[in-house]
Amino acid sequence: AEQNLYAAIPRRFSNRAPFWPDPVPADARWQLGEAARAEHCWLELLIGVSAVNAFAEIAHGAHRVLERDPAYRAEREAWVRAAHAPDGVPAAAGGPQAEPQDLLPARGFGGPQRAPGRDFEAEPLVAVLGSAGNTAVDQVVAGQALQRVLLTATDAGLSVSMLSQPIEVPPAREQLRMSLGRFGTPQMVMRIGYGQPGRPTPRRPVDEVLDLPVRLS
Repeated sequence: AEQNLYAAIPRRFSNRAPFWPDPVPADARWQLGEAARAEHCWLELLIGVSAVNAFAEIAHGAHRVLERDPAYRAEREAWVRAAHAPDGVPAAAGGPQAEPQDLLPARGFGGPQRAPGRDFEAEPLVAVLGSAGNTAVDQVVAGQALQRVLLTATDAGLSVSMLSQPIEVPPAREQLRMSLGRFGTPQMVMRIGYGQPGRPTPRRPVDEVLDLPVRLS
């Protein structure tokens, strides 16, 4: 299993485009939950229209709060890249522009208009990853769990996009926790399904992001 996850690393990309309507089978859902539990976290799948609609209301509320924040908008725009660059989010990887009929909110990365008939799925599989608490250690553990869930999804042929707006707005985060009826802290929300294979996005060279100690000979 670990070798399969390792092999999935170069194939793991976020997919902000609409997914196909094919449902995620029960065994794949179970594997995703097991991946989170292996890292001492939990994964709550939102099952049913009412649960997803309740989350969508929380997510849109958080999205509106963020969009009213000039600092948030400035940071997002600073990371969008229209042309080739060594880092950032290319517009092509940002997904299509949001439209009024969309159930879930999408960040404005300057993507293209979507093709006719390519709306987002009406009944998406939404998963909430959470940890026991929200200390620095809990956050590291949640990050490890997120990576294991993402690689498990990739190994199963699934696509994933992040919906972090409710995590970034404290009142929305607490509202989400209460709606789940769980102890602990929600750390990330994901939309999971089947879609087109993702594409690589720019990455800085390793020596620009890691400060490695110099070995003395």
